[in-house]
Amino acid sequence: MASQAANAVATVVLSEAAERQEQVSVHYGAAELPRLAALVEEAAKDAAGGEVIAPDVCAVLSFSEHEAPSFVAVSVQIKGVYTLPCQRCLELVAVNVKIDQQLAVGDGLDGTVLEALEADFEQWDLEGDSLALVELVDELVMLDLPLVVAHATLEDCGPLATQLAGDDVAAVSQRPFAGLQALMADNDKQDN
Repeated sequence: MASQAANAVATVVLSEAAERQEQVSVHYGAAELPRLAALVEEAAKDAAGGEVIAPDVCAVLSFSEHEAPSFVAVSVQIKGVYTLPCQRCLELVAVNVKIDQQLAVGDGLDGTVLEALEADFEQWDLEGDSLALVELVDELVMLDLPLVVAHATLEDCGPLATQLAGDDVAAVSQRPFAGLQALMADNDKQDN
């Protein structure tokens, strides 16, 4: 198995990498992941505090050939970190990236054939035989963004979250239709 560790490997020729069972390690920061970097930068503007951690991602990609059906199998392990605002307290919180996926990479793969395989492959359509590593890593990290970002516990959150947790929800909530029934009854009396 050939192994490479360099960011100089911008693209991989899939058929050759699979034939040699190549393993490639790459490290990407904010400059190589502009979509994630822009998201982190924009989110930091609205944050209530905390230290900004620019995207920092390491990935190991292992290539192999798969027979019947024929495709290139790519094992992807990605680890990294970046910051986004906590949804409870609006302070920045570190988001740890941990992705471990098996990709079936090829042109025009049939999803029904992949479903029949026992291994859990994610289909990744690709025209041609070249795979841009930074684009693949960027896309997988963006797809892995959490739906809700929050500190692990309420105690880890900033003062806004503890203040909101202590508020009486019934006292601050409004009931816009609370008097609707009385108004409708009055209106019915006037019509009769």
